[in-house]
Amino acid sequence: MSIPTRTVTIREAETIWHEQGGWFDARWHFSFDRYRDPEQMGIGALRVFNDDRIIAGAEWPLHPHQDIESLTYVVEGHFEHADSLGNNGRLEPGAAQAMTFSHGGDLHSEKNGSPDQSMRFIQFWILPSVGGLQTRVQQRQYTLGDRTDHWLQIMGPAGEDGLDLAQDARALVTHLTDRGELEHTFGPGRAAAIST
Repeated sequence: MSIPTRTVTIREAETIWHEQGGWFDARWHFSFDRYRDPEQMGIGALRVFNDDRIIAGAEWPLHPHQDIESLTYVVEGHFEHADSLGNNGRLEPGAAQAMTFSHGGDLHSEKNGSPDQSMRFIQFWILPSVGGLQTRVQQRQYTLGDRTDHWLQIMGPAGEDGLDLAQDARALVTHLTDRGELEHTFGPGRAAAIST
């Protein structure tokens, strides 16, 4: 019986595209905006994987997306959301948000809600498995205890734990202490992107 070969590519922070704009500091794992690398175009349906930091009070103003799911995980700070549907909300560290954008080109914004502290969030864009989806926003606040020393699924296909995605994809998070050690088994044909 042969054991399938797994390939793991580790990219150190200094090898990931670094973009600075005065009010933001970002690492873009895959080609995004003006960064183009044909070797880094995403993994499967995962098209964007950004690690963003923005200064106190700064905002990415309302901007459009279409035919994607924009997934956000708040690492540090106070994340404020607004969109063209009239939704808004404030998310604290550990919170997850999934916004499905229809073909209509709906708008959303991200703002650091603190006047004196920076904010860090991870954002993914996933291509939906079907077309014609309606715009919607889901948000859930998780606690540190929810993810300490075990995997917490914050997003997945409808019917599984976490916010509902229109794709066979999952987002898992953890907070490891000195006594924590975790494993994860990937099924055949599965891939992953990991950030620390």
